[in-house]
Amino acid sequence: MLDDYRVFTFDSTSDVFSHPFGRVESLSTVWRDLKDCTNFKTGYLNLFSRYANLTLGLKGPLLQLMYGCQLSHNGTSRGLYSFSVNGDYSLSMDMDSPHWYSYLPQDLDIKHILDRFDLWNHNNLIYIHRDCVPRLKKFYEHSRTMLDQKVRPEAVIRHKPAGALNCVVTGFYPKDITVEWIVNGQPALDGISTGFLPNHDQTYQVQVAILLSETTHNYTCQIKHSSLQEPMVVTWDASSTMTDVKMSLLIGLIAGLIAAFTLTVVLMCFIFKCVIWKKKSIFVM
Repeated sequence: MLDDYRVFTFDSTSDVFSHPFGRVESLSTVWRDLKDCTNFKTGYLNLFSRYANLTLGLKGPLLQLMYGCQLSHNGTSRGLYSFSVNGDYSLSMDMDSPHWYSYLPQDLDIKHILDRFDLWNHNNLIYIHRDCVPRLKKFYEHSRTMLDQKVRPEAVIRHKPAGALNCVVTGFYPKDITVEWIVNGQPALDGISTGFLPNHDQTYQVQVAILLSETTHNYTCQIKHSSLQEPMVVTWDASSTMTDVKMSLLIGLIAGLIAAFTLTVVLMCFIFKCVIWKKKSIFVM
């Protein structure tokens, strides 16, 4: 991740990378090295799982390994290597020596096993101190235009049948945005937000709903975002909503009349056929 932008993901089961820079020639060696690195760590994780099952009886645990580095805007960096089993054990690697540590006594057995994997641990430190930060810098150089872009949001107000108004704001980047309801010129405090949701194109969306108390009130949705020179304001038109309701009732009434007419025709046809059948029966007798 670079800020909130996903640079790449790698699925070790399918051996497939997912990233926006797949065809960048200067990154081809980086993808190869990352793939080899991930396969190496996955192999050792499986080896640890088998050894832990034999020695500690950890049958079928959920093993989680999180590793990487963090590069700040001021140039400082730090490494990260954490390990957990079923979410109960939490261990971290010392970034200055190939050893694991934990503050919980129940982690000691796991720690002793991890400390025995010398090759894996040394490889982890090499990756953190030598490879991770330079790769992050390469990713940053290729993604600066994406990270620095500002995509203007689109907004619409939808009237929900349960008596609520929903302000739908989508297609914006970066993620930081302020969406609030203004009722009769005053900020409303009872808005309910969905939180930030990702779109397929790396932009975001958010929805904020508010209860509709009086149709005579003035409801507006105000959006503040770095891509906007001034706040975007979307006003709810009560008359259009009432028109939609009337249209819905009219459509429902027409559909009901059509259904009633169809049912009447079917019944008349059924009765007519019965009368003819009876007359034919009487004639035969």
